[in-house]
Amino acid sequence: MASRLFESPVLYDRLVGLKTLLAPDQALGIRDLTDGRSLLNIGCGSNVEAKYLEYDIQRVTNFAGVDISAEFVEAARKNCSRADAEFCVASVDRLPYDQSTFDVVIIPFVLHHLPFSFEKAIREALRVARMYVIIFDHVKSEQGFMGAVQQFYWQTFDGGHQYLTEREWRAVLKDQSITRSIQTGAIGRHVFKFVLQKTA
Repeated sequence: MASRLFESPVLYDRLVGLKTLLAPDQALGIRDLTDGRSLLNIGCGSNVEAKYLEYDIQRVTNFAGVDISAEFVEAARKNCSRADAEFCVASVDRLPYDQSTFDVVIIPFVLHHLPFSFEKAIREALRVARMYVIIFDHVKSEQGFMGAVQQFYWQTFDGGHQYLTEREWRAVLKDQSITRSIQTGAIGRHVFKFVLQKTA
């Protein structure tokens, strides 16, 4: 079931909408970082204006979205209210942009789907960002029972490859400058949202 969700933009949007309605995550608060700045959404999916993304697409100066799925990119283009938004098919580890092209880059619930290391994707996002990289993703409980509950949920509804514990996230981010973060989510605080500030 989980893999089928990522083949159908309509099915995916309905499930995300239902989940957001029934169990909304706490907002990190990123509008002060995104308003008035250029923004790239990596793994944009089919709805780049979904409420859970937190930014306001009308208040960014330039917007671009990339996804590895051509079907989702086409759906995003069709559903987007901004005529000047740019979309393309690309992988997070090979973005078709020059260094520091966007003020802000957001990677919303994408990293756990990757078959390669998070570090590689984060380096590439930082390369094309000028100021900030914002990441929303999952964090696995280190408590056995809750970790098992989370794993069942993810296998049923998410279809990802890698779910890191807080300790594993710390190892991935050890060389990064985190300016704000929260842990939220209805299933044992299973959602991790944070902002990386580009330092070089």
